[in-house]
Amino acid sequence: MPGTGAKSRRGKATDQRKHQPGASSASAKPKGKQSETGRPGAASAGTVQPSSVVPEGRKSAPASTVKGRSSTSQSTKTSADTANKANKRKMAEPMDWQSSGQELISNKSAFDMNAFVGTDSKPTSPDDKMEPPQTGDGGHADKVQQQYVDKAHAELTPSGAGGEGHRDESSDSQHSDSDRDDDFDMEAEEQTNKPRRHDPNQPWKGVPLDKLKTTPRCLPRTLKLERSRDHCIGVRTPFQYKADTIPAPCLAGGKWDADHVRMPFAYESKCTTDGKEQKRWDVIVSALNRPIPGPYELEEAILKYNQRYINKWKFLVLRHYFTKHISSEDRDLFFEHILPRMIELTLRLPDICPFAIPLLKRGKAKKLTLSQHQISSLLANAFFCTFPLRNSRTRASEYSDYPDINFSHLFTGDPVQRKLQKLQCIVHYFKRVLFKSPTGIVTFSRQMLVDSHKWASSMDNLTQLHVSSTGTIEDNGRGMLQVDFANKYLGGGVLGHGCVQEEIRFAICPEMIITRLFTQSLDHMESLVMTGCERYSEYEGYSDTFRWKDDCQDPTERDELGRLCCEVVAIDAQVFRSDYYKQFKRSCIERELNKAYCGFRTSANEADRAAVCTGNWGCGAFGGDKQLKALIQVMAASVAKRDVCYFTFGDEQLTKDLFELHDQLRRKEKTVGDLFCMLEDYNSRVVLPGHRSPSLPLFHFIHRQLDRDKGVRRQWGDARSHHDASPGRTWFD
Repeated sequence: MPGTGAKSRRGKATDQRKHQPGASSASAKPKGKQSETGRPGAASAGTVQPSSVVPEGRKSAPASTVKGRSSTSQSTKTSADTANKANKRKMAEPMDWQSSGQELISNKSAFDMNAFVGTDSKPTSPDDKMEPPQTGDGGHADKVQQQYVDKAHAELTPSGAGGEGHRDESSDSQHSDSDRDDDFDMEAEEQTNKPRRHDPNQPWKGVPLDKLKTTPRCLPRTLKLERSRDHCIGVRTPFQYKADTIPAPCLAGGKWDADHVRMPFAYESKCTTDGKEQKRWDVIVSALNRPIPGPYELEEAILKYNQRYINKWKFLVLRHYFTKHISSEDRDLFFEHILPRMIELTLRLPDICPFAIPLLKRGKAKKLTLSQHQISSLLANAFFCTFPLRNSRTRASEYSDYPDINFSHLFTGDPVQRKLQKLQCIVHYFKRVLFKSPTGIVTFSRQMLVDSHKWASSMDNLTQLHVSSTGTIEDNGRGMLQVDFANKYLGGGVLGHGCVQEEIRFAICPEMIITRLFTQSLDHMESLVMTGCERYSEYEGYSDTFRWKDDCQDPTERDELGRLCCEVVAIDAQVFRSDYYKQFKRSCIERELNKAYCGFRTSANEADRAAVCTGNWGCGAFGGDKQLKALIQVMAASVAKRDVCYFTFGDEQLTKDLFELHDQLRRKEKTVGDLFCMLEDYNSRVVLPGHRSPSLPLFHFIHRQLDRDKGVRRQWGDARSHHDASPGRTWFD
């Protein structure tokens, strides 16, 4: 048929050609007039492009991005060569990041500055109405999205080939979804709305919130940043923080070994492109220096140095975000102004991070300090999926025990609201740091216990408690040690479908995502403390109702080193959803106590220890018992000599019960060891093998044990289980 060979790359014939390994995108462009969407070779003169060939919503670039582009392939090639030369000249010159931000401010004719700083437009199309999904059918928004997905799948599937699902890479997956991503979405069964901010007028129990110790009030007077064998520092030392100066990187050389991050610009980093083995960084520079006017060109550039995944990565989320989720003005803003600066930030990685970044491996206590500017460059490389050896998910791969870091998993799959909203948080982060690069530093500390603490013989008294049904850890725990209800693979499903406590925290504080680059999965007596991560976004909702809301100007104070006084500790709970009563066994209780204590303990003087801010850790997807987990955290914090701020996330009964029990334990001067023995008694007397459900709750049992001292019998109704009167055993033995 005439004109078939000259179709735009939107056509089926060209899509098949584009996904053939070794096919050059330049050679695939047929000569001809420019199409209305700005892609050369759409059709020859006089040829009518059939409307059915172009799927709905596949405009790759707005008209404003293609003005002045030549209608011939020769002029396109000349333009690309000119851009490459200009970018190479720019790469050779040192960049003044602050003046670059001022240049953006002064260029008001280029775009609306308000949109750049933080007024990302809300979805305006019918596909993205801010409605929570309806039960049963998944909601109106998901239905509309599914129609788009079906079209995109049909378009991307070659003729005669079977369709590929959004987890094409799962054939060599090293971990099941239940281990790393989607199982954490189960928490949505209990909670679908963001907990309310702390309201001092609402009922709360215990000590007032403002009486708890917080940083920087309890920080030591002098802080030092000292390089050692167990502390790698990415900035030059001695270091002095200046609010208007980006820290200079240390000049130590890089390494290519199993103990350090394998950087994409390393000489040893190779990739196979068009059938030839080439230096990976050369291919990355060439691919990203080409004009990228829209999401399809962006996808093509990323696949240029990841050709192994051409038939596996279908960037449906990325396409939907730019073609349907955001407005055309925001799309223009991104591809005309944000993306070029992201590419520049990406390609300057050899200058920004010239040193070897150590891996924080299991079984080793180690610290890593990076500047926020270095983190932004590393995250930009993750966005463009440049890190080598981090895409394979086979058990035999070198990084099989590390989380994903390249953003390919976020870009692929069905364009559901969870992924679109998390992508919006990340895009907003880049808008902020490219406008004005942050000048602080962040420290990541992997902590471990060598031996289990002796819990049964602990003589530590319980510390103070503030408990409330309103409030959130990130909003109201400022200055405290904030608990991340973590996956052992840090970040959980933040780059996938997960969207509960940990994933949301990583999305609104994207600097935490970089931990996935260098942190091996946590062992039973290990934790990771992140000090100084900034918050960039406000949000609303939870799980399926999670939505990016607005820009967030983090009000947290900085310490002498320029770190935000925000400590977040990642501790992963055990999973009990398949065996609920296993968690009451001594070995399981000790494991959770050691895990929490590992996260809460510190070498600081007792007077310098901020309170722990936490909540229902491990009680959603993981199936933990709220009463047991609350006591475990109170016990671990008491041994660590920290007060506790506990948010029950709307559970007013737990608020009341926890305070009453804690108050009675303190009045009776019970120690952590006493409480541990009561937990053992509960397991042996109430949680007996063969019985499906003990009818006496844990708190009620402990109250009975405490009342036994005075012979007081509490009235719990018919709370006694049918095995209470077993031979030789009574509640008051």
